[in-house]
Amino acid sequence: LNNGACYPEVVTKAKLKRGSTLLDYYANNYNHSSEEAWKSKIIDGHITVDQTVVRDCDYKLKANQHLQYSRPPWVEPEIPTRTINVVYNDEHVMAIDKPTGVPVLAGGYFYKNTIISLLQEMFPECNVLAPAHRLGRGTTGALLVSKTTLAGQVLAKAFREHHIAKFYLALMEGIVPSDHFIIDKPIGKTSSSENMKFSDYNWVAMDGGKPSHSEFTVLSRNFEKGLTLCQVRIRTGRPHQIRIHSAFSGYPLYNDPLYVVGGGVRQNEGTRSYGDEERPDGPLPGDTGYFLHSWKITFQHPESGKDTEIICGIPETIKNLIGVQNLPEFLR
Repeated sequence: LNNGACYPEVVTKAKLKRGSTLLDYYANNYNHSSEEAWKSKIIDGHITVDQTVVRDCDYKLKANQHLQYSRPPWVEPEIPTRTINVVYNDEHVMAIDKPTGVPVLAGGYFYKNTIISLLQEMFPECNVLAPAHRLGRGTTGALLVSKTTLAGQVLAKAFREHHIAKFYLALMEGIVPSDHFIIDKPIGKTSSSENMKFSDYNWVAMDGGKPSHSEFTVLSRNFEKGLTLCQVRIRTGRPHQIRIHSAFSGYPLYNDPLYVVGGGVRQNEGTRSYGDEERPDGPLPGDTGYFLHSWKITFQHPESGKDTEIICGIPETIKNLIGVQNLPEFLR
């Protein structure tokens, strides 16, 4: 068991439109739990309004009130490793080679079994440890972590202004015919289907979404297995961008449980229980299985301004699937 978690928030008018009573507010805004589950949590005293426990499900909420849901301790999903390989470290920034299966930040069922929590255990003297960018739970490789507030601000600005270059290795299903191509299909949120009980939306390829740009270069093809290894440079950083753009191109990431040809998602059927929550009996955005590796990041150091390059070598899993003999020399 972990130690539980607290989720404070301020009531907004937008969320009040989905439910003005305490029960309706939580059941309609956080539908990862059923209405009956939220009713039990309220009656059991797990929710406070303006620092006072409220057990009345029909309590009328007002905008700007302060809510807090205190989640009791729960058993988190296992993670494949608790060892984090630090590949660069100074007083301002560090870089790690992220393992697969470990989320970067807390969310869903994960609270302590995260990259940042593990780093806090490794470096208790650090007051600040904040990821400078996103990597999915199933994505491996180079991840920048700021160690000071100023470093975090500098890196965030550099990412916004596209001064940081990120290169990934993506193992794609099928034989990609073009040696080089660009996908700039917008990526946006779409409402989940009625049986998608864990999240309110998915990120997908869609007209009217946010501008997104991914540049693919084929590095290797394995005709026997029907696999292609691409280097992907992303100019934007939308959630699941490479997974979505790979699928949109007609060649999804190999073994991706969620995204299908066209850049949409597989549909879920029904739900299954997990502890005190319900989750879809099907794939979720955080599920793993795909092969995507953050290979190289180049940036200006947030304190010195020096050009800095972080490289995390190709994982053995990808190397074995594509075949060492098929790899370019610089990846062997």
